[in-house]
Amino acid sequence: MNNFTRLEPTLKLLGISFNLNTAQDLMQEKPGVATRLLYQLYVTLEKKKKGDISGTLMEIMQPAAKAGLHKKEHEIYSDRLHQVVKRDADQKLQKISQHYEEKYQPMDDRLEMTRPIQQQRPLRVQDEKRMINSEKLLVSRQKQKRIITCNQAATVQVPKPPPYTSQLNLKRSNNSINAMNKKRSGQPVPRDVVPGGSSQGCEVPESGTKLTLQSNSKYIQNIRQRLEESAGAREQREKRRDRFLDARRDEQLVKRLTRQTQQEHRLATQLLQIRMQKDVIRENRLFREQQYQQRREKDFLEALEREAALAQQAKLDRAEDILKEREFCKRNAAERAQSRYKKHFKSCKDILEQIVDLTTKVGEYRQLTENQIPEKSMREWKELLFNGLPLYEPINCQQPEIEFTPPLDPVELEKQEILNNQDYDEYTILFVCIPTNAELKRLSASSEREDPFDLATMSLFQNMVYEWAWPEEAGQTKLPLTTTTFLDTLSYD
Repeated sequence: MNNFTRLEPTLKLLGISFNLNTAQDLMQEKPGVATRLLYQLYVTLEKKKKGDISGTLMEIMQPAAKAGLHKKEHEIYSDRLHQVVKRDADQKLQKISQHYEEKYQPMDDRLEMTRPIQQQRPLRVQDEKRMINSEKLLVSRQKQKRIITCNQAATVQVPKPPPYTSQLNLKRSNNSINAMNKKRSGQPVPRDVVPGGSSQGCEVPESGTKLTLQSNSKYIQNIRQRLEESAGAREQREKRRDRFLDARRDEQLVKRLTRQTQQEHRLATQLLQIRMQKDVIRENRLFREQQYQQRREKDFLEALEREAALAQQAKLDRAEDILKEREFCKRNAAERAQSRYKKHFKSCKDILEQIVDLTTKVGEYRQLTENQIPEKSMREWKELLFNGLPLYEPINCQQPEIEFTPPLDPVELEKQEILNNQDYDEYTILFVCIPTNAELKRLSASSEREDPFDLATMSLFQNMVYEWAWPEEAGQTKLPLTTTTFLDTLSYD
């Protein structure tokens, strides 16, 4: 059993199905079970060998939830295996007991034959005991009846004392009886005694009174004696009854106390047992919680180690990829920097070339026109400069081909379009609302009171009007020189 309990977690880790039924089949040496298990073990080990996977690596790569499940299954498997499979010692004892049972089976059969005779003997003994108990019960009941009858007979009925007339009659009858007896014996009868029990006179002689007093005293003494005896018997009976009741009460109290003490003792022992069980349960719970805490800490450390190993492995696996990504990022950064540099350089070069073209153009015109540049040409050059178009035509090194219709350059077309738009804007500004001479005079007169911005706008408008006006109107009207015209002349000079 120990071998199978040790094999089970390893086989579970390898992925081989191994349960209690398989272990029991192996113990019972069923055909085909061991061969199947060995074949599965061989196949899984060959796969792990080809993949270069060791046992520690398998334990590290195993998820924590799966490891906990395998642990619980192993605990259940070990407990169930010890319950189902019997030990060798138990099996040997069972075999020995079976051997002796088979050996003594004939003796048991013989005993079964004689068993009815033996069963009749205790029945007879029970009947005899039952008869003896019934006789004892009858004797005890007879004793109780005797005691009751004695108590009833002991009660003395005290007779009532007779009245005085009855006492006199009784005395007379006694005297007559005595007189009759004396006659018979030959003695003289007294005169006061009459036959038939009657007396002649009402007075009683002294001898008669003495007799009556003596008889009365005896009778009274007898009555007193009986009363004293009955009172003594009653007292003795009450004392016996009190002693019996006291003894019975004491006996009941003793029984009750003993029963109560036994129950208290039993309860005390039960309480002690419960307290001991509680202490044991508390200690077991504390020990189990300590084990759980240790196991949690161990699992946490194992998880940390597993994660560290996986992170290290992933880092090693990703080292080459990281180097390649770094080189690629550096190359991209260098290319972006180069393209940005080229773009800036090209833009700066274009701007500088346009400025140089403008300066050369201005220099050429100044040489040709003796430092006088047309204003319109200057505006056109500025517009082309602001739009980023060249002032000179590009020089082509290729030999011109003979064609009937020369192709149109898109740059020249764009330049022509820009210049045409500029001319059109100027035309619309000047000839949509051309002021008269009176309006111009009025505007110049009120220019001193207006804002500087309006003055600058007015001067620019006047210059543009004089440039585009008809010759006869330009010769007739002459406005005063303003600040804007002076600045314009300075800039063009």
